[in-house]
Amino acid sequence: MNKRLIINADGLGFTPGVDKGIWETTRFGLVRSTSAVPNFDSSENIGRFAREFPNISVGIHFNLSVGTPISPIGQIPSLVNPKNGQFWESELPRRLMTGKIEFGHMRIELNAQVQRLLDLGGLLLLTLTGTRTSIFIRRSLPRQLRLLRSIGLLE
Repeated sequence: MNKRLIINADGLGFTPGVDKGIWETTRFGLVRSTSAVPNFDSSENIGRFAREFPNISVGIHFNLSVGTPISPIGQIPSLVNPKNGQFWESELPRRLMTGKIEFGHMRIELNAQVQRLLDLGGLLLLTLTGTRTSIFIRRSLPRQLRLLRSIGLLE
């Protein structure tokens, strides 16, 4: 049996420094896939990356915990701290576990992130990662699967 190692570089679009590291390791031949974060300023480079490296899988890194959402805040109020207009960051797991995050708001924002990623370059969504996923997956897998189906990423 042949064994293969596929290195996924997570966080394309997060910061210029992260992007630089992903570009360099991809050029060197180490990286075979990347997960892109579409809600940061650096995300403008995602389409250029996909065009320069057409054989590299570019998937989505769903992000509901850091930075500014793509959706209008009025459409997703349970996801956003009203004091700063940002995601709840380290408060997200607690808010999920206590029912303060509305599933419909998650669906709206994740759909907006997918659409943004597609708008940046029509990218192939093969990888799926997320920030603070250990609690999210362990406790919310059924909801997560329903969410992926509702935005067309699963049948």
